[in-house]
Parts: sequence; structure tokens; C-alpha cells
Amino acid sequence: LTIIYIKKMVKVMKNVDGVVVARGSIFALKSAGKILYQGIVGVVDGSGPFDSSGISSSAAVGVAYLLAFESANDLNISPSENIQLDRLIENGFLGLKNGILDQSAILLSQSKCLTRIDCKSKEYKLIHPPITNGNSDCEELKSYKILLAFSGVKHALSSKPGYNSRVAECQEAATILLEASRRISTEPLLCN
Repeated sequence: LTIIYIKKMVKVMKNVDGVVVARGSIFALKSAGKILYQGIVGVVDGSGPFDSSGISSSAAVGVAYLLAFESANDLNISPSENIQLDRLIENGFLGLKNGILDQSAILLSQSKCLTRIDCKSKEYKLIHPPITNGNSDCEELKSYKILLAFSGVKHALSSKPGYNSRVAECQEAATILLEASRRISTEPLLCN
């Protein structure tokens, strides 16, 4: 459980790790030229079976802080800009070399739709279920099955250098495979 009190940008916390993302959201908003007049008072509870399991937790918390600060300061920021702000939290403040998939899924998805996201072009499309007989809650919708498997392994990406090393290894492997296939490309591979 993380208890956060942020009023006029003064921080008092029970769990320092939980406040790092809050500080990152202030950093991102200020870096984008946003002026913050108000702080927030909040409780973040990450308990449960998926705590630190990698289920978009850092992106979810980052987006939550961004939206809370935006609401408190009457800022109107688009989902696309919030995706970039959350990326700034994770890449620029936390030092992670991840992309935009998690925050895009959080900010662009809608109930009862699948979301197709092209992280390279930043384009997305909501895929609505087929409609038969004028009923959107049709059998086709019920035929979608999504499985989320939890291995039981918990981790915090920002506290382990292995994540960024793994990203670099994947980029190197992609380069080697492209060279072996004789495909020469100047495009970045597996880029963020």
C-alpha cells in the first residue's frame, strides 16, 4: 500500500517506491510546459494477485497520476499526448527502454472492443464486434476468449537492469537476423 500526499508539490509517503512514478508524472507534465497549481491527495493500492506481475502496472500507475494531476489543474490533454507523457515518465524519468503499448492500450481502448495498435506509426483502430439482428451483444461477441496467464513471478522493471539489457539483446538479435536475410534497412528495429 502506498499512501501519497502531494499538496503544492510537497511529498510525504509511506513507501518511497510508490512515489517515484508520481514524481515522474510531475516531471513529464512540467517538461511538456504544463503549469501545475494544485497537488493531489490519493491512496494507491497495488495489492492483489497481480501486484508487481508486469500487467502494465507502471503504465497504469503513470497514467493514473497524469490524469489526477490534469484533473486537479484543469488541464485538457488528449490520450495521444498522455501516451507520450507516460512514455516520458518511463523512459526519461525511470530509465526504462520500453515502448508505448501498455499506455496506449490503457488510454485508447473501449469497452466491448478489441484495440489494434501499431506502435511504430502510433495508429490505432477499435474493432467492434459483429452486429447481427441489430444486437451488439451477439454470439460472435461471446466467442471472443482472452486468457491472461500469471506465472507467479513478480518484478519491478525500474529496479532491475536486466530489462534494459534484454531490450538491447532483442535489438541486436533482430539486426543479426536482418543481416543474415540480406535485408539492409536503415529503419530502427524494435524501437521505442
